[in-house]
Amino acid sequence: MPEPSVARPNRFVAADPDELARVPTNAGALAMLGALASPQRVDEAPPWIVGGFSVGVHPDLVVHFFAIADVIGRSARFVYGRPAIVDGDDRLIAYANNMHDLYLRPEHAGWDAAMAHGAEPRPNLGPDWLWINAWPAALARLERTGIIAGWIGAAAGA
Repeated sequence: MPEPSVARPNRFVAADPDELARVPTNAGALAMLGALASPQRVDEAPPWIVGGFSVGVHPDLVVHFFAIADVIGRSARFVYGRPAIVDGDDRLIAYANNMHDLYLRPEHAGWDAAMAHGAEPRPNLGPDWLWINAWPAALARLERTGIIAGWIGAAAGA
């Protein structure tokens, strides 16, 4: 006998990659996310399947990423199984992967601050993308979420 459907939290919803592809500057990030994707059947999918793709991010990082999205006042949506933040113009501005990878698209001031904390450019995603460890040891644990959110907040229009 099949298990009854379980309602997921409102936040575990997928963004439509085709909609995001209409923004040319999303091309690099969408190509990378699509290459990482693990398509799955969605019939009575378990909670780790969102929008037809396996969630490829550690649960602790999903929680951390959603907290960053909350601080900047944006909803996180899953794109090809990775949590992502999209601005009001459907421009991807951040996403998470694996256990500690954050990819950010900050404005200039956020770029400089993130670079000072060990971020690295990721030109394969586009000229304005950075990678940073989601758990930078140089940042106090209780301050990480707010600081990282500040780096991308201006890009989100927050």
